[in-house]
Amino acid sequence: MKRLVPFMLVAMLLALASAAGADGSWADKVKINGYAQVRYAGGEEPIVDDFALRQAYFNIIATPNDRTMLLLSMATFDPMPPTSRPDDIMAYLLFVDYKIDDVWSVRFGQVPTYFGFEAWQSSSDRLALERARILQGGGAVDTCGFFFMSPADRGLWLKYAGKNGAPDAYFGIWNGQGPTTDTAAADGKNISIDLKWSLDWGKFGLSWFDGEYDDGTGNVTDRSAWDAYVKWTGKTVDFQAEYADGKLLGRDRDGWYAQLAFVGNSGYTPYLKYEEYNSDSGLIGGSGSSYEAIHAGIALQLDAANELTLQISDTKSEMYGYAVTEQMSSSSHDSFEYGLSWQTCF
Repeated sequence: MKRLVPFMLVAMLLALASAAGADGSWADKVKINGYAQVRYAGGEEPIVDDFALRQAYFNIIATPNDRTMLLLSMATFDPMPPTSRPDDIMAYLLFVDYKIDDVWSVRFGQVPTYFGFEAWQSSSDRLALERARILQGGGAVDTCGFFFMSPADRGLWLKYAGKNGAPDAYFGIWNGQGPTTDTAAADGKNISIDLKWSLDWGKFGLSWFDGEYDDGTGNVTDRSAWDAYVKWTGKTVDFQAEYADGKLLGRDRDGWYAQLAFVGNSGYTPYLKYEEYNSDSGLIGGSGSSYEAIHAGIALQLDAANELTLQISDTKSEMYGYAVTEQMSSSSHDSFEYGLSWQTCF
C-alpha cells in the first residue's frame, strides 16, 4: 500500500494537469462520487450485536479526453480483506481505461472483476446485504468464496463491445492475488473470459478463469472457476439466479443463489434470496463445509441519496472432516440473523 501511494498521486496529478490544460474548466474533466454503508447487525449466539462501518468508497474519475478515463477509488471495509490491516484505507481501484475504437477498449491497473454478476455488481446496487458466500465468503479455509480477498485484482483486460445481439466480451490476464502484488511462488498469471449479454428482458452471462493462488505461506494451489447467471427484469418482479463452481485453496467449491424482488413500488423494494454453498477437500484428514440461508428484506429509498435496508436471515452451517474409512461426525449450527443498513451516496 505504501509503495503504491506515490504512484497513485502522480497518476492523479497528471490526469488533473491534462484536464486543466485542455479547453474548458478542469472541473468538467474530473468527477467525484462515492457512498458509505453503516450497519447494525446481530443474531443468535455466538454472533455479537455490533455497529459497524460496513464499507465506504471515495471515487475520483478523470477524463482527460474522449478516449481516456482514469479512476482512483479509496475504500475501507469492516471486515477488511485479509491483505489489509483492520484499520486501513486501501486503494481499492486504480486503473486507466483507453478506448481504442468504437468496439475495442483496454483497462489496465487494479480493476474490479468481471466474473459473473454479483461479484461484479457494486455493493451500492445489490439488494441483499452481502454477496452470496460462493462469490465472497469469509476468511476461513472452508468458508472462502472465490473473491474472499476482494473482487479487485491487478492486470490487463481487453473489452469487445458486442452489437446486434452479440455479447460484450472481456479477455483478462491478471495476478490472481487480489489487490496486492504477485508472489514468486505463484508467478503464473490468471487468465479469464467473461461474456455478458444485455437484452430487452434482462441480462445473462458466462464467465471462466484459471490460475493459481498463494495463501501467503508459500502454499500455492489452483484457483479456477466458472459461472453462469441470468437476470430477468419485469414491471413488477425482478428475478436473478447464479451458479459458480471451481477450486480454491485445495478444495472443490460450488454454490448458487436465487433472488426474487418485487419492484415497481413507490420507494420500497421487498426481496427474498436463497443460497447454498459447499466446500470439500475430499481427502482423508481433510475437511469441508456446507451453508444454506434464506434472506428476507426490504429496501426503502428515503430520497435520491439515502437508502435504508432491513434484512432477516435463517442460516444453517455445517463443518466436517474425513476419517480413514468414513466421514467424521460433523458440527452444525442454525442461526437467526438480522441487519439494518443505511446507505448514503454522493
